[in-house]
Amino acid sequence: MDIIRLRKDDTLNDCDIFLRAVKLLVKSGIKINIEGIASNTLLDHASITKQADVLRVLLGSKNL
Repeated sequence: MDIIRLRKDDTLNDCDIFLRAVKLLVKSGIKINIEGIASNTLLDHASITKQADVLRVLLGSKNL
């Protein structure tokens, strides 16, 4: 899957990896409205950390 696979010259930070992981979850149809240890969902985390790209992916998903 090209969503996660990196080429030799790619450099990713944590935000890029989180966005790619969320895209992979959405694409696979997995339910993503689950809570973590602090009772935060992926949507909560994306909002708290101000990751607009992730928010757009999540809000456009039918998997919430």
